Amino acid sequence: MFVALSACLLAVLAAVGSESRAETITIENGGRVEFSFSLRVRPGLPWSKPFELEPGQRYTVEASEPVVVSYWTDQARFATLQPGTWYRIDDPRNGPLRPVTGAMRPPRAEKVEPPASAPDSGTASAGDDGVRKVRLSAIADATYRQVVDDWRERIRQTVAGASKYYEANFRVRLELDEIRAWEYRGLADDVQGRVKRVLQESPGSSDLLIAFVGLGDYYKTDEKTFLTGHLGSGFPFGQHLLVTGNDDFHVNREIAVLIHELAHAFGAFHVTDRKSLMQPGYDDAPLREVLTSQLPLDAVSMEIIGLTREVDFRSGVASLDAATQRRIKHLAFWHRHSAEAHAMSPIALGHAYQFDRSVAQAIAEATQSPPSSPADNSFKAGDRVEVTAETVPLMVEDVSLAEIPRGTTLDVQYVLEDRLLVEWQPAYLKGQIRADQLVARFADAPLRHGQILWTAEEAELLHGSRVLSTLPRGVRVMVQSSSGDLVLVTVEKQNLAQFMGANLLFEPCLQGWIDRTHVRPISSRTTKKPDGNQVETARSPE
Repeated sequence: MFVALSACLLAVLAAVGSESRAETITIENGGRVEFSFSLRVRPGLPWSKPFELEPGQRYTVEASEPVVVSYWTDQARFATLQPGTWYRIDDPRNGPLRPVTGAMRPPRAEKVEPPASAPDSGTASAGDDGVRKVRLSAIADATYRQVVDDWRERIRQTVAGASKYYEANFRVRLELDEIRAWEYRGLADDVQGRVKRVLQESPGSSDLLIAFVGLGDYYKTDEKTFLTGHLGSGFPFGQHLLVTGNDDFHVNREIAVLIHELAHAFGAFHVTDRKSLMQPGYDDAPLREVLTSQLPLDAVSMEIIGLTREVDFRSGVASLDAATQRRIKHLAFWHRHSAEAHAMSPIALGHAYQFDRSVAQAIAEATQSPPSSPADNSFKAGDRVEVTAETVPLMVEDVSLAEIPRGTTLDVQYVLEDRLLVEWQPAYLKGQIRADQLVARFADAPLRHGQILWTAEEAELLHGSRVLSTLPRGVRVMVQSSSGDLVLVTVEKQNLAQFMGANLLFEPCLQGWIDRTHVRPISSRTTKKPDGNQVETARSPE
């Protein structure tokens, strides 16, 4: 494959340089590890597929004008190579290509004979002490397969580039288990719909599942290329990632997006620093700056990934100890992007991911098995329903979160054959909070029934081992009882602060599944005004 590509490149160079004499450009790997690079012989032409040099190997190409090379060491790099010049890289993991003086040139440059086929992962061999191996499965939807010619090879290059970065900085190696087509039939521009659909895909025995989709717009001026649109999605301490791609970009663009989304999976968040790869978007950052040393990971993101590099993605945020969770909350409170200052921390988002994933899995299992009874269209998403049973349990997986009393109205989020996913806003929530997450007005006041406390940090309201809700800092709670390190409390709706001209509220809310036979739809009853128009006068059960 590489031999044929080399011949093609030489033919192109010979054609465009017919009016001037071609000279040799030599690239040598003077280091101790493999070096991979791509070439662009003229602006507007596509990048070549990667050439790989083992230590001591050299590659030559004939050119009559400068050639641009792109390669990945500790970061994405570009360099312009002049005809008649020999270049060498002494450290393929961290360093630039450097021109070598004529007196040091070798008498003969050897051609590289690449292997007949490339492995699924561009990672080093296993067995290195202290290197964590994260196994990946990759899926590509129809839009990605349409806009990327050799999409399997492109995915291999992307994962290999991100792996080199994570191994160099965190001793984390990415290894591909499989690459397969993914038949998603939704709208191409429905980002949230696609993300929900990705959650229905199982990672299997892999640690992470990456969905490659053909989104991510761009536009060009005379001198700069800008990234716009949706770049990707990553879920804190989750098993699912989404990366957009297009053949109009160099592969380093997808590598940068994958590094960013993997950082989210390890708990990193968006920052305001425009020189960090963890800024929320690159709509005003030139592509060249995104892919070069001007946009590395910032120090806070590096610290978080260092803390969580051993996270168990299968169990998620629950695999992190309390000290690590508290440190991440603290860093998020002080360093996250200003536009997300009041958003949930990565810890809370990690718990939310586990719930969203359980819902997606339930939907996937239901759609894979044939219905046991004819479809009942009496319920649909967006309906309001009323509980008709004495009480109905609100379930998440096999756990009952609460008993909902008769007459309660609920909002339907999703309909399965015999179950409804509903949202309930009760008058209050009741659960346990760790005592060290609460603060009293007087530090030495003993805990007693009816005492008012406040959350000293973002706190988890627990129902057994399950998180009922995440309470922001400064939420008022009432003590019911205490047992060891846990305090049983109730929490009601309350105004926390004013933000951007609006009130920042905490509202008790629960989501879960209920049996559809225990509720009935609620519809609007309308009357006609004298002018003939209809007006809603009441809501009554059908």
